[in-house]
Amino acid sequence: MSESQPLPDSADTVIVGAGIVGCAVAYHLSERRDDVVVVEQGPIFDTGGSTSHAPAMTIETVSSKSFSRIGQYTVDLFSDLSVDGTPALEQVGNVEFALSEEVMDAMRRKQELGLAWGVSDAQLLSPAEIPEVAPLLDGADSLQGAFYAATDGYTNPVVAAEAMGRRAQDNGARFVPHTTVTDIETADGSVTAVETDRGTVETDTVLAATNLWAPLLEEMVDVELPYLPVVHQYAITEDVPTMEGLDSHPILRNKDIRLYFREEGPTNDAVGIGSYRHDARIVDPHDLSHPDEDDAPAKLPYTPADFDPIYEDVQSELPALDGSEIVDGFDGLLGFSPTASRCSAPHRTSTASGWRSTSTSRTPAASASSWPSG
Repeated sequence: MSESQPLPDSADTVIVGAGIVGCAVAYHLSERRDDVVVVEQGPIFDTGGSTSHAPAMTIETVSSKSFSRIGQYTVDLFSDLSVDGTPALEQVGNVEFALSEEVMDAMRRKQELGLAWGVSDAQLLSPAEIPEVAPLLDGADSLQGAFYAATDGYTNPVVAAEAMGRRAQDNGARFVPHTTVTDIETADGSVTAVETDRGTVETDTVLAATNLWAPLLEEMVDVELPYLPVVHQYAITEDVPTMEGLDSHPILRNKDIRLYFREEGPTNDAVGIGSYRHDARIVDPHDLSHPDEDDAPAKLPYTPADFDPIYEDVQSELPALDGSEIVDGFDGLLGFSPTASRCSAPHRTSTASGWRSTSTSRTPAASASSWPSG
């Protein structure tokens, strides 16, 4: 999209941020024929934010009935989205395996909840059944069983964002790239306009789908929410023999070792490993690079010292990875609240900021803050 895209004078709603959340909100508002303008500080649709690198597990059975319904809706929506032949959703399945009886008890409860909430394919696997579904777990001696949902998978986030963005554009929404918000004007407690480095848009509603940069916009309207960019490490192996020749491999998740695994690489023969076991590292949003200066401001250099000890444990638990070296990785930035869920908002402010970026199953109704008029 051209940098010279004109900036409209006014709109019913101005969405700040054209990642997967901004595009999802723009699509859903435009379906109601709302007059929507989306401004993005970087390019559209590969913005350089978390959308550009998120592993994007898309899960239907989650922590509450409402979240589970959102997850099911997301799977239904994303399974119908693609860009130039690339699907938004890879429904490879999800195996959440247990290495302890305590976690296996949690998997049993999860299956019961999934079935109660309409996830008809939620099932349990015995230790003997697991390798048939997930060959990477072949030879893992400590397996107690697993939760399995065949319709779960992972999203291609930029594809999903672009597909929803294109639908929003077809409905009349206007996207303006390379446009940085400099202030949000208010009068008598109501929003009146959005100021940018390219001009001003009059509006009575601003929706901040800015993820890592959300605290910077919140400062403009004197709102402070407990929401900050946090480092999340992701490593990628060389091609793994067990993966070669497979049509696909389900994502793997485990609470005992606090890791997840998904297929990676040009032929999906490598394995991506996301870790929640390293020391917590919070980044000041004021220190984030601008997309015009750095095409990947949400990715920091990989720190092997944090991951190498973890990977030794992984190889002992998953023999299929024994001998496979880590060849790539990055320390990705994701937006977190203290509860890794929705931030509570002050009076007259609605917000959905704070979802972990891996929770793509919540995307169509998540990760945005709005400041309305009146």
